[in-house]
Amino acid sequence: MSSYLVFSAYEKAWITFSLIFPGLTSHLRQIQAYWIVIVCVAALHCDVTRGSGARLRLEPESTAKKMDCKIFEPLITNTGFLLVVGSQAFAGAFSAVVALIALRKCRTLHFHVNCRILLTTLLLLYIVHSVCITVLQTLQLVRYVLHPDPCEAAISSALCFSLRFPSTICMTSFAVLQLGMIVERAVALWKRDRYETYGSVVGTAITFCCMISSVSVTTWALIQMNLHTETVYCSAGTQETGFRVKVLSFILCAIDFITLLGTGFVFAFNVAAIRRKFFDLKSSYQLKENISVIRIILPLSIFQAICHTMFSMTNGIISSFESSFSMVTYRTLFAATYIIPYYTMVAPLLLLYVLNRSLKDRALKLKVLTRHVTNENDVYFTAYSQMWNNRRASNKC
Repeated sequence: MSSYLVFSAYEKAWITFSLIFPGLTSHLRQIQAYWIVIVCVAALHCDVTRGSGARLRLEPESTAKKMDCKIFEPLITNTGFLLVVGSQAFAGAFSAVVALIALRKCRTLHFHVNCRILLTTLLLLYIVHSVCITVLQTLQLVRYVLHPDPCEAAISSALCFSLRFPSTICMTSFAVLQLGMIVERAVALWKRDRYETYGSVVGTAITFCCMISSVSVTTWALIQMNLHTETVYCSAGTQETGFRVKVLSFILCAIDFITLLGTGFVFAFNVAAIRRKFFDLKSSYQLKENISVIRIILPLSIFQAICHTMFSMTNGIISSFESSFSMVTYRTLFAATYIIPYYTMVAPLLLLYVLNRSLKDRALKLKVLTRHVTNENDVYFTAYSQMWNNRRASNKC
């Protein structure tokens, strides 16, 4: 009885309860044992390594995290990888400047307001994409240089998503907007006799539809990205989003080829309409404007289709042979396949070249038109007859 006095209050109550209800006590002990097992399993489950879900973490979380990110130390000190990241940052900064120049140049275009809305939106998205890529790649490059330890150089997935998501929207919009420009020109060809009265409704509606579709498709592609981890290299194609990003890249290739086909159809119908004799100044103006716009769209569409095809094919091939490369080689090649910053660097230059050439051609035509003319009225009526597509009047002049 003296030993009974040294027990705690909980132990005394348990002994008394077991003496009164011996059968019920055995059941409670079984339930207690089951509960202990459940708690242990839950504790082990919560300690599973994040991201893999395949092995139990038997060491502290911080130690495991360092062991996971330490494997990227040869990558962030590799010269080739650093050159890829740095070149993309430079291409983004350069393309932003060139796109700003092209944007100012487009203000002097005498195109329909709907066409200018789409072209201006495209150039603005070039700038947004360039800024996002420049900020992201510069941030990563600086962290690689200042922090040789990859665990310290890593950035949060949320920050990565905040920069990759808008840049991927822009990449999708590049293809969709060029298709929208062809749709706008098709509407201008169809309603050429009264298209001038439409104002900016068509261009605004097409731009809105293009942006909504781009945001929707990009959201579908990146919605599975894990935002609660850290990443040494920020990419839109992660383990969770890799497949959908590949599908998105091939969708963009399909849109590019549809744009090329649409350009061919619009050009063919436009040429067929020009060969007829029109006595409608508005229709003649829209037909000639279609030719000028197609001269701008066609080089951009061809170059964009080439870039998207190269991006999709190289990305798919390298991903298929991942096991054949070392980690450093694979990550370097994977980062190098993102050639969109170089596309946004060359595309505004190509646009500026086409615009300058178009302006020079117009100046040359005006110079030829005014050469050896003694009467100013002859210049007016010659230009007027050409716009009306009246060949007889042109021959008389």
